Amino acid sequence: MLADLEERFHENTARRNLSAFEELISIGTLAAQFPDLTQSQIAARLGVVQADVSLGIACLYHRKKLEKEIDTVTASKRYFRSLLPKLKRGDPLGPCPCAPDLKPDTQMWDVRGIVMQTAVGQLDTAIKINRARIDLIDLEAMLVDLARVVMRYQIKKK
Repeated sequence: MLADLEERFHENTARRNLSAFEELISIGTLAAQFPDLTQSQIAARLGVVQADVSLGIACLYHRKKLEKEIDTVTASKRYFRSLLPKLKRGDPLGPCPCAPDLKPDTQMWDVRGIVMQTAVGQLDTAIKINRARIDLIDLEAMLVDLARVVMRYQIKKK
């Protein structure tokens, strides 16, 4: 049963562009279904860090308050982590400072802790990866991998 849930988690995160909140709720739900496993064991099975399991459990527990008081669609994992002390104290959460005023065609993403910004135009799509530390020696290999992914999703000429 754990293997099935694990597989569904990976399919959902790969198939859709989950918001940080959706990903954390998914992780928290899986953790709640297996109380005998440690957070570290769940993290290892899902390929996430243990802190995301802890944060997912907290987000699941405080889900209604979070959905009521903040914009869960644009909030980053970093922002959810900053809310934990307020959640524990029962304080009001306030607006999310992590969603800057963006152009209408620009969107922020937090995919497994990697924050990205996309801007979609008529003929191009720009992707900016924020605060990812890549060694220069690995950069070319990463760009080759990225080009393969882009080619797979690129709209074909008819």
